[in-house]
Amino acid sequence: MNRRQALSTIGASTAALAAFRSLAARPAPEDAHGAHAAGRSGSIEECARACADCLLECSRAFKHCLDQVAGGRKEHSKCLEHCADSIELCSSCAALCGRASPSLHHACEACARCCEDCARECELLGDPALKACIEACRRCAKACRAVHAS
Repeated sequence: MNRRQALSTIGASTAALAAFRSLAARPAPEDAHGAHAAGRSGSIEECARACADCLLECSRAFKHCLDQVAGGRKEHSKCLEHCADSIELCSSCAALCGRASPSLHHACEACARCCEDCARECELLGDPALKACIEACRRCAKACRAVHAS
C-alpha cells in the first residue's frame, strides 16, 4: 500500500466515522406504545455502534502501523493491510445497519471474519499501541455475529 492509498483510506474513514457516530448515538426506535423496540433492531443498533467504534480504533491502528512501516518496521505492514480492510468493511456494515438492508447478514459475516483476522494479526505484533484495536475488533466481530445469527 502506497502513501497515497493510505491517506485516501484515512480520509474516507474519517468521513464515514462522523456519519456512523451520529447513527450510533441515536436512541433506539420506539414502537407505537412508546416502548423501545426489542429483538433484531437492538442488535442492529449494537452492531452499528460496534462497527463505528472499530472503524475509529482501526483508523488509529492504521496510522500507527503506517508510521511504524515508514520508520523501517516492516513487520507492521501486514497489520496495516488488515486495518485498512477492517476500516472498509466496518464502514459498509455500519451503513447497511443504518438502513436495515436485506443484505446486512452477508456484510455482518464478512465484517466479523475481517475483524477477527485484524485482531489476530495485531495481537501477533505484541504492540501495546494496538490493544484498543484488538479489543474493538473483537467486540465488532461479536456484534456482527449476533446480527448474522438473528
